[in-house]
Amino acid sequence: MKRIVYGFLAVLLLSPAAFADKGHGQGFYEPKVLNTVNLADGSVISRVSVSGFVVASDAKSPFHMVNQHCSGTNILAPGQSVPTAYGYCEGLDRDGDVFFISWANGPGGDTWQLLGGTGKFDGISGGGTTKTTYAWADGKYVIDWEGTWKMK
Repeated sequence: MKRIVYGFLAVLLLSPAAFADKGHGQGFYEPKVLNTVNLADGSVISRVSVSGFVVASDAKSPFHMVNQHCSGTNILAPGQSVPTAYGYCEGLDRDGDVFFISWANGPGGDTWQLLGGTGKFDGISGGGTTKTTYAWADGKYVIDWEGTWKMK
């Protein structure tokens, strides 16, 4: 029995998730609405372009001081106060390496998923969550992010 328990612990401790890094920080963004479409059911689709930058709470994080550009689509249904949104971002770090993420915001929460990248981000995987912590009347906003990732 001890052998089984120790074997299970070894597998758990040596799994890829055990070697994942984790972190958190903030993102600062300025969106631009590219166009809107009114749908027959009263919903409104807005296609957006978002530019900003990310800081991590740990200056050694690969996501510290990264420029980001994102594209997405917001869908605001009648009676909804917050749109459901989906999109994609690329982040460019100070070394010239790029990572790619997808994101989704909606009733199930705000999530992001790493898709890959170049240089140090080649083969990266992981993801996490975000929460809008401040929004200005002109549309600019700040998010808190957290997540885990595994570098190749």
